[in-house]
Amino acid sequence: MATIVVESQKLAEQMPKERPVKQVGGIGIDRIEIVYPSVVITADVLAKGIEKITGKKYDVEKIRRGIGVEEIRWPSYSESNITMAAEALYNLLYKIATNEEDWDKLKRQPLKAIGFHTESGTDWSSTDLTMAICLAQSLLATSTPEDRYNKIRDMLEGAMPVPVTFACAGGGISINDLVLQVKNANGRGSAILVGADTSVYEESRAEDAQVTEGSAAHASWITSSPSLVRVHREGLVGVDHQPEDGFRKFGKPTPTTHKRGSQIMFHAGTTNARRRLETALNAYGESIYDGLEAIVSHTPHKGEPELLATQVFKDYYKLKKPDRWAKIEEEIGKEPLPEGISDFGELVKARRDKASQIGVKPSKLSDYVSECEEIIAYQEWLRKLKSHPECIEFRKEKHVPESLVKHSVSGNSYSVAWINSLTSLILNMPDERLDMDDAAKILLNKFGSSSVSLVTVLYVVATADDKRERIGIKDTPRYVMADPDDYGPLHAFLSTEADERMVGRDLVALNQAMLKGQPVPNSIHIKTADDRGNMEFVRVDENGKVEDIQLRY
Repeated sequence: MATIVVESQKLAEQMPKERPVKQVGGIGIDRIEIVYPSVVITADVLAKGIEKITGKKYDVEKIRRGIGVEEIRWPSYSESNITMAAEALYNLLYKIATNEEDWDKLKRQPLKAIGFHTESGTDWSSTDLTMAICLAQSLLATSTPEDRYNKIRDMLEGAMPVPVTFACAGGGISINDLVLQVKNANGRGSAILVGADTSVYEESRAEDAQVTEGSAAHASWITSSPSLVRVHREGLVGVDHQPEDGFRKFGKPTPTTHKRGSQIMFHAGTTNARRRLETALNAYGESIYDGLEAIVSHTPHKGEPELLATQVFKDYYKLKKPDRWAKIEEEIGKEPLPEGISDFGELVKARRDKASQIGVKPSKLSDYVSECEEIIAYQEWLRKLKSHPECIEFRKEKHVPESLVKHSVSGNSYSVAWINSLTSLILNMPDERLDMDDAAKILLNKFGSSSVSLVTVLYVVATADDKRERIGIKDTPRYVMADPDDYGPLHAFLSTEADERMVGRDLVALNQAMLKGQPVPNSIHIKTADDRGNMEFVRVDENGKVEDIQLRY
């Protein structure tokens, strides 16, 4: 199914004239299963490991401040997108098959589509998802009643594969497509979204990517009348899909990603997307700031959600509290925008347009944007606003800290960060804000490395019991990497052609040697692989026994 790309001038035309605000129905995520790998790398070890690889001294405080975590999760030699995705998918399907209420719902709403998104794939093929489904099916065959296994197998075989999406915004685009699939089924179909990410790159793909690496996978069941959360699409989705100049697929050098201008582009992109959504909603006398109760950002970097919330704070006060906003501007200075420029997004666009006019090379675009005095001045002013006591209190009221909790577990796993944010918010928001009859309004921002911006308003309708029962986060053992010398070989293994290093090796044994012989219970691993990419898989049971997985296609 093609990605939905909505031009701003057409967005308002597609919105219904009326929308129900409070309803238990709709379409959304019924269950979420999240899996993290077992290796833990602390900020100290990461900094020392990068120093050994690059020969440059790396400031550990840059990691703590920039990523906002003390440690990150990393895949080991025997873990991959495939194995993590398979674990998450198996956990999801097993719970559905063994829960009578869920099983009845699956029979009423059989699987119609399945999607996959990742930052770590090298192409848009569905190979990783195909293997993950095969592994999940193989385990279901031995752990669930035969009739239920056969039913799920037939559904998976008949489910339409939604095109694989790449990079951070891939999760948003995928769920957008799958929600439409479920909506078109008119209550007679459901879908599954799987995401997996190792976030490990060669230097040519992303400068200093080591400092933002982290890993996770998720599997989400999207249904009509979900028990956990619903995405209320009607009238409340703004989409801006505009690849930046010079953008190329799959990690080729880009002018605005993983360089010093990337944060500027993030701020500009969120501004543009919110403006488009606000303009469209104004046609119906509504505002994204009406009743806004929570703000979630897809990025796990602590500073980005805070800056997003700061921008929302500015817009909210200008619109709703103009007198108080005037007082704040007296304290920190007026918003430094040139005449004729309405917001930061327009300011960056003007700079980029000028770069195009004078022939700035794409490789120099990031520097050209970053060196603009007006842009520098605006960022300095925004930081002052971020530190204002009323803005700090606003972020607390909108639950920004709660939305970042799970990122301290996974680190920056780009493709699953947005669902980590949503999961954290659901788990950590006070129960009284999650009553089934009083939905919490959330601004969820997702921003991709190709400068894809989406802003969606969600309604969370989870009870306290739903939070515990319908969000599964695997209790993975923490094997802390204590020696920076281990970091280099593991990074090299993950960031180069894996086939060369996998052939003829027992990866489980290699992995256990790194973990000082301790197996990882209840997890799927790659045992061996040949030069054609054929792999053997094993599962480690709760007692640490390694057993071959008999694949069933």
